[in-house]
Amino acid sequence: MKQLTRLAALIVGAALFMTGCPLLESDSSGSLTFRVTGEMAAKIAGEASARSARSLSAEDVSTGSTTEDLYFDIALKGGYSASQTLPVTDGATATFDDIPVGTELWAEGIAYRIEEIDGTQTKIVLYTGKSDRVMIKDGENTLSLVMKKAETEDVLVKIYISATGSDENEGTAASPLATIAGAVAKMTDATQEYTIIVCGEVSGASVIPDTLSDDSTSETATAFAKSVRITGSDNSAILNGGFTESSKGTTLTVKTKVPVIIGNIQIKGGYAENGGGLYIDSDAIVTLYEGTISLNTAGSGAGVYNKGTFTMSGGSIAGNKATSGTGGGVYNAGKFFMYGAAVIGDASATTAATADAYSNYASSGGAGLYNASGAVAYLGYSDESTKATLTGGICYNYKGDGAGINNQGTVKMASGSVSYNGHDGYAVGVLNNATFELSGGKVCGNAYSGSSGYGGGFRNENGTLTMTGGEISGNSSTNGGGVMVRLGTFKMTGGSITGNSATTGKSIYYEDGTVSVTGITVNKNSGYDENISL
Repeated sequence: MKQLTRLAALIVGAALFMTGCPLLESDSSGSLTFRVTGEMAAKIAGEASARSARSLSAEDVSTGSTTEDLYFDIALKGGYSASQTLPVTDGATATFDDIPVGTELWAEGIAYRIEEIDGTQTKIVLYTGKSDRVMIKDGENTLSLVMKKAETEDVLVKIYISATGSDENEGTAASPLATIAGAVAKMTDATQEYTIIVCGEVSGASVIPDTLSDDSTSETATAFAKSVRITGSDNSAILNGGFTESSKGTTLTVKTKVPVIIGNIQIKGGYAENGGGLYIDSDAIVTLYEGTISLNTAGSGAGVYNKGTFTMSGGSIAGNKATSGTGGGVYNAGKFFMYGAAVIGDASATTAATADAYSNYASSGGAGLYNASGAVAYLGYSDESTKATLTGGICYNYKGDGAGINNQGTVKMASGSVSYNGHDGYAVGVLNNATFELSGGKVCGNAYSGSSGYGGGFRNENGTLTMTGGEISGNSSTNGGGVMVRLGTFKMTGGSITGNSATTGKSIYYEDGTVSVTGITVNKNSGYDENISL
């Protein structure tokens, strides 16, 4: 049946709602193309598959199926009206020429089949789709529709959930399910990409279990998918655990090996021992590309507790509290990648007084990010070897040692910023045999208040800090405004340490260990006050 679905599925262009693109879009040739959503394609594919299975022989199925009684109507509406009908066959084309420049319009598509019932031909509508409104520009006044065969892998299927829904429903926009568990139960194809659309606010614990598999031969799986996307129907969508100290739980738990992508949604209301907002199990792969994880509480990992692979390419993690442990924003015990406009922290937390409401907090360190022993965090990387610009960073996190980053493992930073963290702790800690490689980006504007402050930007205590580029600037502390080294190793061959302030050692305070800065001598038990640029 899967082979038949791949042969029968026919879509227009590519499914685009992974990137939020409109269905009516300009291409490189200057024309406009109406693109059918993956859900429509799946409906067409499913109907063709089911119908063909009833009517075709085994030989027909093995050599491919026809869709001769499936049709697709496309209509332009708004300031310009026109329509055409296409048979759903590979290569069928409809073209609308000379649409007046300045016309505002949208396109509507209807997929259907013709069936004879009691001697009367009846149109059975399979699905309808509608594009965004667009304004026709000069040189872009031709709209083309070309039917193409689509592999199942190209098709995205949407499943809707809502607080007013029921898991006995179909999972459509008009008949939504109630839970993510109900949506997972609808996933039956290991080659299929599924999107869960959250409508409004859905309460309680949500779990994507390890019984969801991308291996169709798995004997333990109860559901199948190639990937799962969780997104909101609009910007007001919320997953709210609604948990308290007396009724604990995690808002969203991901245990499956199937990749999970999260965007355009707020995850809040978690209250757990580990992982208040989002818990990522050891085999799970999760990406946050937009939306927020906020107002969650946990012993450790209040916003996110990651044991698998967690990527932030956008979105924010803010206002979370690790009340008895580490990792207010993120507790990383696996692999963590951060790039794009991703932010851990909240610029609204500009003072200690406002930090309680807006910033991430951790009682024992790592208010922004706690990177555990054996874990690796990549700032400005899309994978282990590929650098990708980080325009956001880890900022405005308060309280605890390593207010921005408490690193007990390995951190590699190539871009972005660790900024305006501190209050009663240093910004970045490189501790207990940890390593930190700074090749780009900024550690700036951090402050360690109090008379015993050591290390405004970095505190390297029995770790290894290597600096080949980047900037450490505008940080302040009593000792070692930029970098403090105690029983650790600091090697600097590039970058700059400038504009930091301290009573002793504005740029570097060196207590013990090894300090090597190209062209500069820094003595033990003393500070280096001059700016450094290499």
